[in-house]
Amino acid sequence: MSSVTVEAPAKVNLYFDVLGKRDDGYHEIETVMLPVSLADELIVSLTGGRDERTALRVEGEPLDVPPERNLVWYAVKLFRSEFSFRGDVEVTLRKRIPAGGGLGGGSSDAAAALLALADLTGVDDLERLASVAALVGSDVPFFLYRRPAVCRGRGERVSPCAAGGFEGARFVIAVPPFSVSTAAVYAAWSEGTRIPSPYGGADEFLRRWLEWGEAPFHNGLWEAAVRAEPRLAEYRSALPGGNWTLTGSGSAFFLPVRDEEEAREIEERIPAATRFRTHVVSAWSPA
Repeated sequence: MSSVTVEAPAKVNLYFDVLGKRDDGYHEIETVMLPVSLADELIVSLTGGRDERTALRVEGEPLDVPPERNLVWYAVKLFRSEFSFRGDVEVTLRKRIPAGGGLGGGSSDAAAALLALADLTGVDDLERLASVAALVGSDVPFFLYRRPAVCRGRGERVSPCAAGGFEGARFVIAVPPFSVSTAAVYAAWSEGTRIPSPYGGADEFLRRWLEWGEAPFHNGLWEAAVRAEPRLAEYRSALPGGNWTLTGSGSAFFLPVRDEEEAREIEERIPAATRFRTHVVSAWSPA
């Protein structure tokens, strides 16, 4: 049996704009995503069999979907098809990223599975791997690059950024005790009015961030998310400080902090009654 262990980092959307709904039903977006140090772990093994069997065991954070509906399972299936791979695969997924928070855990897990299978089978073609990732899910290609990136289209067009401008970035992530349906948020966006971006686009936001080391974040899904799940506004108002931003379609919020001490002070000021779960994170870097 041969095995590899791969981390699957969460992400935050520093900038998120929805440009419109496409003819194919997807929405055209432009976003700056940053992988962060909160991460799942996958142990992917080839057992030696040739029956195209897949076994998935999940530990840690609970998931409310059966294994065959997990994106990891789907990623393995599509990898088999693209690369004519018949080997039996066992995956242990150690979940630490809360599901349904807009932190990209499922997409990151799928990308990690693809990277692990590529390593185990000698596949060295990132372009083909990215095409498989795009079929698994819109955010999955981003996680293949494991770097900050500007993502466009429905999220599958990835332009990686130099990681150097993000090395000192630290955040507190606050996850409320409920999740939000991505489909419901986008449906609410389609029925409402687009929130104008304060920037000329993702590239302008990125230039400001890299020049100044900070920039006000933007999430064009915020108002739609509140229409889909009104509790988001109530819960954000309970968070200390005024710069909390929704990541993706929610439900998690994030706040930039200077250092660990400030992060702990913020955590202590969050009312216990809200039942927020918090994580202090930094920009992700490979171990």
